[in-house]
Amino acid sequence: METQYREPTVNSKLPNFSHMKASISIILITFFLFITTCLQAQSVVNIIPCNDYKAITFNGKTIAQINATNADPQSVQQLLGAYSSMTEPEDIRRRSFHYGDNRVGFTYDGTTYVTRITISNNQWPLVIQGITVKVGDSVTSMQQAFGSNLIIGQSQYDPEPFIAFGCSGYDEGIVMEIDSITNKIKKIVYFVSP
Repeated sequence: METQYREPTVNSKLPNFSHMKASISIILITFFLFITTCLQAQSVVNIIPCNDYKAITFNGKTIAQINATNADPQSVQQLLGAYSSMTEPEDIRRRSFHYGDNRVGFTYDGTTYVTRITISNNQWPLVIQGITVKVGDSVTSMQQAFGSNLIIGQSQYDPEPFIAFGCSGYDEGIVMEIDSITNKIKKIVYFVSP
């Protein structure tokens, strides 16, 4: 009996190993970059206990108190005082309240919450762990208040240094932008990562 050679057939139900290998490589590279970015970010953020982080006040109010207004103009005004203007883009579910140079921004797509607070003048103090911080404060006074372990960060994207505070596991933080010439805080920003 003579055996004939048959060309192997490709079963379309079997996985294509070269595509799987490429997909796994992409996933591993992405995971590595994510972990590296997180580790680098942690080295420039002053991590404080989460209870202390939740207690930070912006002009005397916590994020929880500001969130409780649900971006309702009357509630925001009762909590933070009269705002100078309000913006609300038509195509995006956001609302911003302006207090001169300072701004409180909300998103309300399903859940309403503060996504950004920008403090550009010394009229709105920030209180972190019982220490009052304002725009115009020097880095030296920050180091005296928070200790010599205070981390001053530098970004590869911006030549200006900064001081950042966060709580481990939160997708939000506070960044104090520093004027590299005067060595003073020029802006304080609270943000929530998208």
